[in-house]
Amino acid sequence: GIETKGGLNSIIIPRNTRYPVKCTTPYVTVADNQTRMRIRVCQGERPIAEDAK
Repeated sequence: GIETKGGLNSIIIPRNTRYPVKCTTPYVTVADNQTRMRIRVCQGERPIAEDAK
């Protein structure tokens, strides 16, 4: 998953998904005209990103 605003873990590929897989999840920036963003990738299914390392 990836960490979203508020420190939540947004799961992209659910557990036990067979590979290869293609997943699409739309996200938006927190500000209009934002040109960059930092993406923190998480491994795990815990709802709090800090716990899904």
